Amino acid sequence: MNCPACTTPLTKLAVEGVELDVCHGGCGGLWLDNFELAKFDEPHESAAWEELCVSVDPHITVDYQVKRKCPQCAVPMLRQFCTAQRRTQVDVCPQCGGNCSTPASWRRCAPSSAPRPIAPPRRNQ
Repeated sequence: MNCPACTTPLTKLAVEGVELDVCHGGCGGLWLDNFELAKFDEPHESAAWEELCVSVDPHITVDYQVKRKCPQCAVPMLRQFCTAQRRTQVDVCPQCGGNCSTPASWRRCAPSSAPRPIAPPRRNQ
């Protein structure tokens, strides 16, 4: 199965007993089968997001305007918001219910108590 955003082959990654598909070495996107996101959307489940260390190829660019096709069903996916603030979008397959998101999107969809990367403090020299 290939990434719907950049066509890189997806790699299986087991996180807390759930097998996710990640675009390792490509755009860094994430494919979640139907109901898999619900297994990680509560604050007490936030440790799973720490395990999602996916390498990204900086030379791959993703066109966020293009309509993507489901990597399982090949039907056009629907773009939906995954947060109440309507800042974060994911692509959802209307047939199988799978979700596709970019690294920035899946980090924003993580529970609010999930750790966020913090830049090291700047030193005055």
